[in-house]
Amino acid sequence: MLFEKGMIRKFIEDSQYDNIIKKAIENHSRLEIEENLDERTLLHSKIIRDADKIDNYRVKKDEKIDAIFPKRVNKIEDMEESNLSDKVYNTILDKKCVDIHDRVTPLDFWVCILAFTFDLNFNVSYKIVKENDYINVLIDRFEYRDIETKNRMERVRKIINEFIMKKIQNK
Repeated sequence: MLFEKGMIRKFIEDSQYDNIIKKAIENHSRLEIEENLDERTLLHSKIIRDADKIDNYRVKKDEKIDAIFPKRVNKIEDMEESNLSDKVYNTILDKKCVDIHDRVTPLDFWVCILAFTFDLNFNVSYKIVKENDYINVLIDRFEYRDIETKNRMERVRKIINEFIMKKIQNK
């Protein structure tokens, strides 16, 4: 809408940054940032991606369950009785973001959000996730009833939290 309806001009008069803004928006929710972007456009794409992921964590910690994944999850029990699919679990074990096409169960959708961590780009982003304890808060939001699922979620917690600590310590 910003570009198709010219709404961008309400926010910025000069068109010199249009391509950077447009590319950053296009790349903010893709599984991976497109290749061959110039350095400046790539930087802004990474900034927008990290900001979006951190905002997702912030919103999901308090959002009503039926608003998180409309028509997929209606009540807390839908999440707590759900299982984590093998494909999504193995993606976490590989420390990668979850492809949206691989999500099957309500819990797959939830863990997909947790896996955003593997695609953060800046040290400050990892620090914000750590300081707000987003991973633990989001995992602890539900009581997983199936023992295998509970064990998998604890493994997810460990993998992601260790990943965050390594990123913070290595930068």
